[in-house]
Amino acid sequence: MHHGSRTISGVSNNRMKPETQITANWAAASAGSGSISSYELRYTVNGGSSYTTVSSSIGSGTRSYSFTPSVKEGQTLIVQIRAKNSYGKYSSYASYTSISIYADGSSVAKISGSMKHVRAYAKVGGSMKKIKSIVQDFYHNFMLSKTIIFC
Repeated sequence: MHHGSRTISGVSNNRMKPETQITANWAAASAGSGSISSYELRYTVNGGSSYTTVSSSIGSGTRSYSFTPSVKEGQTLIVQIRAKNSYGKYSSYASYTSISIYADGSSVAKISGSMKHVRAYAKVGGSMKKIKSIVQDFYHNFMLSKTIIFC
């Protein structure tokens, strides 16, 4: 059995917030022998240690399925699909592109290529800086200006 292209809609740049409804889309699988009788959709948030089955009886004519996965900030969601043919044989699972879960607003963002908690960052002069270093800069500049004033 062969799987065609797969996409997930409802996510942005492979990222989503908790409590988000997403839609898994897929192209028809070819059965190899017999015909496709159904599709099964599942997901994992712990790298495959355990899976949650979304549905194991999605009709063979169906090409998309919407659901709201149970996810928390910081987890990585991997959705998988497999087909069952008329002889009751399953294909292997095909995985969708993994999705990073982030909390509301801008709590996590890509800063210089890696994911960081934005609560520790602020935009200064167009670039992201750690708040700690901004405070140090501010304090340093403040002390300098004091020194200048009292000279």
